[in-house]
Amino acid sequence: QTRALQTILGRPIYGVLLLSLALTAKNFRLLQATELPYLFISIGVSDKASFISSNDFQIGYQATSFLIAKGHTKIGIAGMTDDSYIGQQRVAGFKQALRESKLSIQDDWIQFGDFTYEAGIKAMREYGPNPELTAVIGTSDLVSIGLLNAASDFNLAVPQRLSILSIDGTQLTKIVRPQLSSITQDFYQMGYQGLQTLIQQANHKDKAHYLPFKIIERGSTSQLP
Repeated sequence: QTRALQTILGRPIYGVLLLSLALTAKNFRLLQATELPYLFISIGVSDKASFISSNDFQIGYQATSFLIAKGHTKIGIAGMTDDSYIGQQRVAGFKQALRESKLSIQDDWIQFGDFTYEAGIKAMREYGPNPELTAVIGTSDLVSIGLLNAASDFNLAVPQRLSILSIDGTQLTKIVRPQLSSITQDFYQMGYQGLQTLIQQANHKDKAHYLPFKIIERGSTSQLP
């Protein structure tokens, strides 16, 4: 069975790259049963799987710390799924940064979704036209654009009234106004290193490999007076 899987259309394959794809437990067991090298790219999944990604706990932690350093004490996070490894880790990092600064966390400041534009719209509507928050972390660029547009519908000035910090840092952050400040991940290196790992027949039981990310400030965040 494994030998048959290793040849597709007469060409040898070295393994399976799973790009931003979380498998069910059943499908993950099927993948392991093939004995092919595999690697998850741009997504942390669990301690049992091999992946190349950013450290999502640190993303949540550093994003929150960045806003705290700018004087924000009432910070929300929006758009992530509540049952995914990524969402759980980002929220955990967010909460840790607030706890270390002895800042309060209100349940309604955490708005779950599915990483989509619509999730950002929905979250901003939940925050309302006069939110207590002064800053929100959007857990994808699409979520952040949803937050930005819904804030505009409420006539909430960004960043004067509400700062928005996005996670991902794709080209989407540059085609909106104001441009979105972002936690920027190195997706190119994730793909490059992932393919190199499979070509070299690396042991697919290797664990997490985290790549660095950086914070790029654009027009959607500001220092509080």
